[in-house]
Amino acid sequence: MVLVNESTMQRITKWAFVVIVFLFSCNSGTIIPKKDMVSILAKIYITDATVLSSDFRKTYYDKDTIEYYGKTIQSFGYTPAQFDSSLKFYSKEPKVLDAIYDKVIIELSMLETDLTVERDLLSKKDSSLVDTSANLWNIKTIWHIPEDGIDNHIYFKIPVIGLGTYTFSANFQVFDDDKSVKPRMSAYFYYDDLTPTGKLSQIEHRNLLQDGVMRNIQVQLELKDQIVTHFTGYLLDNGNDNGKVNKHALISDIKVTYKPFPSKIKKPLRKVKLSESAIE
Repeated sequence: MVLVNESTMQRITKWAFVVIVFLFSCNSGTIIPKKDMVSILAKIYITDATVLSSDFRKTYYDKDTIEYYGKTIQSFGYTPAQFDSSLKFYSKEPKVLDAIYDKVIIELSMLETDLTVERDLLSKKDSSLVDTSANLWNIKTIWHIPEDGIDNHIYFKIPVIGLGTYTFSANFQVFDDDKSVKPRMSAYFYYDDLTPTGKLSQIEHRNLLQDGVMRNIQVQLELKDQIVTHFTGYLLDNGNDNGKVNKHALISDIKVTYKPFPSKIKKPLRKVKLSESAIE
């Protein structure tokens, strides 16, 4: 659950907190310390965000907001009346209220950071469960040229499944009567950036010898950009400029495998807690 973003930050203002005053009708002379006000206001925001989520909206639809705000305040050992009096008190000192508001934002931001780290850890854990022996190749694994197209470049486009290393492997046999110029296999990462060609990573080429000898060709690419959507390229690229080319080749045992990057995060998640000195 995303707790804080740019638009949310703009909506969490001291004036929004002041509105909460009108939810409570009683007054008390007890003033809640600033550090506890920070924690209460942060938890009120989190509670409010939770209640507004689709999973909880139905449960709390017919309930007064005072019901769950009151429970939040009471969980810190204070009454709604004490919170009411304290918020009214701090509202009379704009600079103090601003300082409290700033600490609330800090606490929410720290919590958001920890949730992001935890989500990344879970993602890495899930990635470690991927079957790295699985073949991601999504078209036929044996190609006979010219039977499968005299000038077929054999374009491939495979959806990526996560950050990590993608390995292409295949056996290539290009015969001596092949008429292509500088035959090669090429591979790269791709995503659609709304341009005619899309956004391509640096292209990796492997030159192919036209001597009829079968050779295993491999290409490894490391995916570090989460915006990428596909691992793509051509099995039989060439440097011919014009016209069709009479190709003669056999490509077999085609495989594309994926291995996620090893997790480097080993430290346990810290608990989010502001020190008293930070809010005095």
